[in-house]
Amino acid sequence: MGAGLTREVGGPNNAFTPELNIGMDFTRKFSERTKMFVTLDYYPSLKRFADCRGTAKAGLDIVVDPELALSLKIGAENRYPSDLCDGFKKNDADYFTMLAVAF
Repeated sequence: MGAGLTREVGGPNNAFTPELNIGMDFTRKFSERTKMFVTLDYYPSLKRFADCRGTAKAGLDIVVDPELALSLKIGAENRYPSDLCDGFKKNDADYFTMLAVAF
């Protein structure tokens, strides 16, 4: 939990908005090389509680090469804004596949 300020650059509202951050991270390890992850974040506005946004991300993290710290991440991320900007839907989902190196 925490609090902060956001500002929409290039949008209709260029002011700073104070908001809370309520979040949760969950990881479940299936084996030495495979784990599942879930991240949830909810950002209600402190000016008007009905104005909020949220993100949800889930996926698998599979270690490809432990010596190189190379892993494959596969998953989806959903973003929910209570106020919509042009070009966005109420629930925008992205799917991702990435090769990651930890250092």
